Amino acid sequence: MNVPDRAIRKALLKLLVWAALLIGLAIAFFYVDRDFAGVIGGIGVLVALPATILSCVDASRVIRRENPTSKQIQFLGFALGLPQAVLGVMLLAYGVVYPVFGIRDIVSELHAGRSAIVPFVRTVTALFFLGVGYYYVREVLRLDKNKKSKQQD
Repeated sequence: MNVPDRAIRKALLKLLVWAALLIGLAIAFFYVDRDFAGVIGGIGVLVALPATILSCVDASRVIRRENPTSKQIQFLGFALGLPQAVLGVMLLAYGVVYPVFGIRDIVSELHAGRSAIVPFVRTVTALFFLGVGYYYVREVLRLDKNKKSKQQD
């Protein structure tokens, strides 16, 4: 696959490095001493996995921004955006479902005579996640593509 743009190449190289590190840590997890496996697992879950997912999102954004002519690279950009879409759908689901339970918790806390600040903050956070999830899904599905093309005219 011939990658013509330098920005796309740089984003894909960054993704390759993080993915190789994640795979290396996953393989090393099973072949090291059990005392050290927790450290490797922690590094993998807390550092390498999020960095790999963020690199996928970044590479997808770069590919969509550069708008390459190659169909393979366009498909790669869409495929790399799938983790962002999954995260967006999960945030949307949480933002839709949790306020129902949050409002119930607020009412029960107030009825018991206790402070309802914690359920209130959780409910507001869920509504924030609803907006963030919508943004993530909209960005991956390119629902704002028409707005950008109209602004450029």
